[in-house]
Amino acid sequence: LLGRLLTAAASLVCRVDSGFFFGRVSPVKGAAHCAVPLVFFHGERDMLVPSDMCRELFDAAGPEKEMALVPDAPHIGSWFCDPENYFSVIMGKAEKLL
Repeated sequence: LLGRLLTAAASLVCRVDSGFFFGRVSPVKGAAHCAVPLVFFHGERDMLVPSDMCRELFDAAGPEKEMALVPDAPHIGSWFCDPENYFSVIMGKAEKLL
């Protein structure tokens, strides 16, 4: 219940600030039309966003993509839990593109 209330409140703030509600957008559809290379980082201890949601975005994205799962990372914690790996993945992707 609390999660739903927080999501509804955040969606309302987004509507006021940016002009749309969360329910009117689809990250999966957006990922499918993204023309730039993407790197997905996901913490395996994320209690807010399940790993399968990251996998769904990854699967929908174009061919230039990479996924890095960070075993001990919570939500938005990939950099903090393993900054060396984070930097390595980003630099490896950049080197492939240059």
